[in-house]
Amino acid sequence: MVDEEKYNQEVNKVKNQANELNHLTNEVIPVLKKENKELKKLKNELTEALDNSTKKYYDQLDINAELSETFTKNGAELALIKVKYQNLEKENKKLNDKLSDYLKKESEEEKEDKAKVDLERLKEEDMEIGAISEKIKRGKQENIQRIKIS
Repeated sequence: MVDEEKYNQEVNKVKNQANELNHLTNEVIPVLKKENKELKKLKNELTEALDNSTKKYYDQLDINAELSETFTKNGAELALIKVKYQNLEKENKKLNDKLSDYLKKESEEEKEDKAKVDLERLKEEDMEIGAISEKIKRGKQENIQRIKIS
């Protein structure tokens, strides 16, 4: 009887294990496989999104570096143009002062002749100053447009 009872226990144990294995095979494993497939799909989507955002981040870093370099270059150019402009203004003032002193010493007729020559020279210098001023204005406008773009 003990052997039969032991046998029945073993049979029940094997039946329980078979039922559990059947349950795992038919119910749990298919669900896990489905979930695993969904997780892999999600992982691929997240990986792709991360790659895209990383690419955009590095592209933006490149753009920022180019803009920074351009701003630096334009700023340096504007500083040089401003110094040249200031020097030309000083030179223009000196020339005007010299002309004024010189004209005081000459006769009226000579003053007119010299004034015409000096006026032409001053007009040319004034045109140079105007051209430099225009470059400064364009440089400022370009910087403003670049800032608006970024």
